[in-house]
Amino acid sequence: MTLAVYGLVVGGVWAVTSSSGSHHAGPSLEGLDLDPCAAPGSSDLRSLNAVLASASYSEAGTACWWVTEFANGSPGSLRVTYSVPANEEGERTHDASDTASRFAEERGKLIDGTDGPRGIEILEGRDLDLGDESFVSHYLAGTDGQGSNATVLVRKAEYLVEIRVLETGEDRSGRVDFTVGEEVIISIAERALSRLG
Repeated sequence: MTLAVYGLVVGGVWAVTSSSGSHHAGPSLEGLDLDPCAAPGSSDLRSLNAVLASASYSEAGTACWWVTEFANGSPGSLRVTYSVPANEEGERTHDASDTASRFAEERGKLIDGTDGPRGIEILEGRDLDLGDESFVSHYLAGTDGQGSNATVLVRKAEYLVEIRVLETGEDRSGRVDFTVGEEVIISIAERALSRLG
């Protein structure tokens, strides 16, 4: 097995990741998944041609990123993020109403879209039956040419779980149809949700 090992310090917590999907994390974060990189199954990663790049940990959340290449050859990223409400100093507040407000704000952006230089053009979006409330959205976004994106966002009590796939790089095509493989990111969201404490 060939390992591509990365080390990083995020919020004072050390994480080591490898291309195999395994990693060793720092101290426990109450109620948060300590292995966000384990949320996708191996078949999910294969279907997205995903190679693990890095993981991060802080008091307000955990996350994992993969480098991907989509069917049309466009480079991209898969991101799994768990987060909780925090104050301006980054300290966790345990206030579920803050999470509900953030979910509503994100839903407004990714279901209705936004205007302006950093506008979001919605292609398709709908609610899902996951957690307390959830949705999936397919959209175009970006400042230097719009790229294809798909996001599943789930709220469970004070926790937010976000799964996102997106085009990266300077030559984003805006033509990656994530609706074809939508069941993959929904499956990842289901697995990620089940791992919450």
